[in-house]
Amino acid sequence: MTGRPFTMNKKERRPEHRIVLARFNPTFIKYFISYFIIVIILIGCFYLLFRFNFISIYQDHLQESAEKQLSSIKTTLDSEVTAFVLLDAQIKKDLNLIMSNYTDSAYDLYQANKKLTAYASANNMIDSISVLSSDGEVLLSTALPVVLFEDGYRICVGGKNYPIPLDEYLSAPKRHFFRLDTGNKSFLIYLAPRSQRSSMFTVYVLSLQGFDSILNSESSKGVVSFWLLDADCSFLAGDEPDALFSLADELPSSSGLHEIDASNSLYMIADDSDNAGNLVLTALLSNQEIARQTETAMGRSIIVFALVFLLSLFIILLAMQATFKPLQKLIKKIIPADSSEHNYISLLEDTFSKLAAEKYTLQEKLNNYRRLIQKSLFDSVIQSPSDIDSLFSMESDKCAIYIARITNDAGGPDFPEHVELALSEGLQAFEKKIVAMIEYTQEHAVVLISYYDDRQNGYGHTVITVLLEELHKKLGCHCVYSDRADSPMEIPALYKNVMAACSPVDESVVLYTSVIGESRDSGHLQYPISQLEELTRHLRNSHFTEARACVTELIGLLDSTSDVNENPFINFYVRSILIDILTILTNAISEYNAKFKDYSDLYFSTLYLCRSCPYEENSGTILKNMLALLDFCKESSDNIPARFSQIEEIMNAEYASPDFSITVLADAFHISIAHMSSLFKIRFGKNFSEYLWEMRLEKAKGLLLGTDQTIDQISTSVGYVNVSSFRRKFKQEVGVSPSQYREQNI
Repeated sequence: MTGRPFTMNKKERRPEHRIVLARFNPTFIKYFISYFIIVIILIGCFYLLFRFNFISIYQDHLQESAEKQLSSIKTTLDSEVTAFVLLDAQIKKDLNLIMSNYTDSAYDLYQANKKLTAYASANNMIDSISVLSSDGEVLLSTALPVVLFEDGYRICVGGKNYPIPLDEYLSAPKRHFFRLDTGNKSFLIYLAPRSQRSSMFTVYVLSLQGFDSILNSESSKGVVSFWLLDADCSFLAGDEPDALFSLADELPSSSGLHEIDASNSLYMIADDSDNAGNLVLTALLSNQEIARQTETAMGRSIIVFALVFLLSLFIILLAMQATFKPLQKLIKKIIPADSSEHNYISLLEDTFSKLAAEKYTLQEKLNNYRRLIQKSLFDSVIQSPSDIDSLFSMESDKCAIYIARITNDAGGPDFPEHVELALSEGLQAFEKKIVAMIEYTQEHAVVLISYYDDRQNGYGHTVITVLLEELHKKLGCHCVYSDRADSPMEIPALYKNVMAACSPVDESVVLYTSVIGESRDSGHLQYPISQLEELTRHLRNSHFTEARACVTELIGLLDSTSDVNENPFINFYVRSILIDILTILTNAISEYNAKFKDYSDLYFSTLYLCRSCPYEENSGTILKNMLALLDFCKESSDNIPARFSQIEEIMNAEYASPDFSITVLADAFHISIAHMSSLFKIRFGKNFSEYLWEMRLEKAKGLLLGTDQTIDQISTSVGYVNVSSFRRKFKQEVGVSPSQYREQNI
């Protein structure tokens, strides 16, 4: 920003400075309140983060403890079930019991029953054993006999018969457990699997007290109870079954930790091994215990938070010294001494908004002026009056441009007018269309045809082919048409290729490539869009050596073009490229906040040479001026403390560091955090934290799919020490956890 120098001397300024400070101006108050609010928010966030981490740590500890206890219980249950399996194998091989299936002798049955009672007494977990034949007939029973009635099997307990669902398990390949409640007492029924080689089927009535003692052998703070469930999550054994029944509709079906509600969580271990009989061990964890432990810990930490708050107030005072006073000095340099406004932030916002608006307005003017010049150059190519404004305003991906060479086979002086009229009538269905006569002689006419193609996949060559076929029917002429182009800058190349093709003899309408074949010169007069984009990219990233090479290459391309002044198409081609190069350079200079008046003379002199002077005579001067503008752009960039390319390099190098922040980036360039935040948003279009998270997220996705690293390792690799925080943020952004993302995409 420019302005007249201050006329006030030091004696006049000092009292004014004291008056401003004595007034407690709004900016000072806003600074203090802002810092104070930030500190309060940070302390609050620190408190919540501390609380969350404590809950997470205690929950992990409780989960680990429950898992160890369940594993210990599972080991004990596995040994007991294995004992049942071994006992069942002995029973099915016992000759006395086998013979009971084939004899009615009272003595043999007595010996078999005696042997069966001995087997039952050998294991204190077994209350009774019943043996059934392969066809379901009850052969033997010990203390609690199983009896077959007409309506099914029943077990006799205390003189009463209770139904047991043996029918549905008789043909089951696996062993099963289910609970039998008789009112006064409950049992666990164990059904051994049937074997095709055995003639017997065994039913065991097990003592629930033994199973309850196993489940109650492990206990810890935070674990309410342990339950034994079957594969359908039906209750078999454990304490407080009423709590399980209240959660029956919410029981999960997979192993792991599952949160049921605000008060309870379940940790389940499902065992599908043959010995276990599809049992599920479950621990009911108390979330209320976690909350109680958390509140106790937070209460003990209140003194620490109070000390942090007092320390923060001291830091605020230091921050005011480091930020407000430099701002005050800056304001005194750019604001007139007689200004009555004391709100420094408003003054700075107005100043910088004005500068940004001026830069945007300048760039818009330069771009509009470029389009006007290119349009005026193209006007010189058109032979007949035509409105070509829409040609330069259509969306590039929707604009269809063709050049057609039409032979005057029928003759007649009004041939050009007839061609234009017929083509215009053929394009009536299109709202935006152009038919312009570029060149006409007694032998042929060259026509520009353009229309707005808004279909998703476009019409292809269908429209131009049908249009020229109708023209052939009306006027009897033969037509050669070009490839489709999207930009008017490509018209010279289309014109050259069409003119290189002779009119077809046998076909009425043909694409030019069918005539000239491989001999076509597609490179000559082809607009250098990729080179211009490369020049823009180099300037944006402050790669001035590469940008100089691009400018030199583009001017060399134009130097190889002949007949610039004689051929209007070549003249349009050359001067359009020059105007584009000049506009790219000036836009790059304005991005570095250079004052237009500092380079306006060089710009306008170069513009005059590019637009109005013979190119062959002035190409050297044009190149010299453009390189001078490039040097001025480099000088302007040197005044910018942080170059965008350097910011990208630091981001790529430091994104995985847990300590990387906008403060680190600002310190690297010795500028304020606010200034760096502004530059960052200008370059990347988003805040630093958003951009950094997106970088880390993409890197994490790549590691999940491309490596076998664990989630903890990947979290550390992308800068997250707190794995739970990484998991939570990943799921919030992607919708699934990191492990689920890996499973779904591999």
